[in-house]
Amino acid sequence: MKIKIFWKILLSFWLAFFLAVPTVWIPVTILFGEHPPAPGESVVVTNAANGERRLGDGVATVRDPSGDPEEFRRFTLQVLIVGAVTGLLFSIVLARYLTRPVNALQSGFRQLAQGQFDVRLAPRLGRRRDEIADLAREFDDTARRLDALVTARDRLLHEVSHELRTPLSRLLLAISIFQQQPARAQEMGLRIEREATNLSSLLGEILDLARSEEQGIGADGESYYDPILVLTELVNDAAFEAQSRELKIKFECLEPAAPETLTVRGNPLMLARSCENVLRNAIRFSSHKSEITITAHVSVAARPTLEIVISDQGPGIPEKDLTHIFEPFSTSQEPGFGLGLSIARRAIKSQRGTIEASNLPSGGLRIIISIPVHTDWGDEEKSLT
Repeated sequence: MKIKIFWKILLSFWLAFFLAVPTVWIPVTILFGEHPPAPGESVVVTNAANGERRLGDGVATVRDPSGDPEEFRRFTLQVLIVGAVTGLLFSIVLARYLTRPVNALQSGFRQLAQGQFDVRLAPRLGRRRDEIADLAREFDDTARRLDALVTARDRLLHEVSHELRTPLSRLLLAISIFQQQPARAQEMGLRIEREATNLSSLLGEILDLARSEEQGIGADGESYYDPILVLTELVNDAAFEAQSRELKIKFECLEPAAPETLTVRGNPLMLARSCENVLRNAIRFSSHKSEITITAHVSVAARPTLEIVISDQGPGIPEKDLTHIFEPFSTSQEPGFGLGLSIARRAIKSQRGTIEASNLPSGGLRIIISIPVHTDWGDEEKSLT
């Protein structure tokens, strides 16, 4: 049979308090109560009638007006009763004080298990400033994080299903026409192929988005690497892809941009993925025969930071949408951006960096990526780890 902690605490403290009274009272009565004198011991005998006192030779006992045995027993019983009642009241108060937050935690975990992520325990504990209050605050923080994660998951599932619905609808329509109008079989075959490619691309972006969240700080792929080498390989790949639109890719390292031992702590795949997504958008939206510029520069004003600036000569982004283009499936996001910039933001965040967007005065979009670096210039060493 399970016994609640309230009763365990109450009975334990009450018994301890109750037993403490006779434990203390009995030795006191033995030491200071009435007792027969030893043989030959001189005693003072008091005549209770007239208050006369005389010396004796061990033939009498010491008595006083309060030394009546019956009165002593009554007084002892009163002490025991008062001790028992006081101990019971004290134990009830203490047991409630200790078990109330435990019951609140139990109720909170039960609500959390039922999906009520808005449950909070700190307000229930009032002004407590002890370890139990700290535990309640940790519970509230955990509930808030779970609430945010579940909300983000539900939102992502809703938006992914919405994004997949459009290409799937077009694909099903093309299949229907293909079956009903054999004369348009070749046209619909190309349409089916195009929609299948779009679906495959969208699913790949969704997987990249999930991986970028999983491969955060402290991931197994984290190491020190050369960001300039990563950028150089990306620029070469982008230049090959840009040939079809006759775009020029220009890569510059500005002083003091690339010291001989410039390193970044993190996952090089995350930096490559983020810059690749930004470059793909730049290639897609740049004007025909225009130029895309990538610059790398180390800022040492406050702490060593590598700034990667990617600028294109495309149409840019409306000012009201600049703060939303990094959100996955944002309704205000410019058509065609998909998940690329969302993946870039999460990848850069996993590198302890930031990413920002702004429009160029001359037209086009500018993306600024900033990540902390470890540099070693001569005898000077600066680290952000």
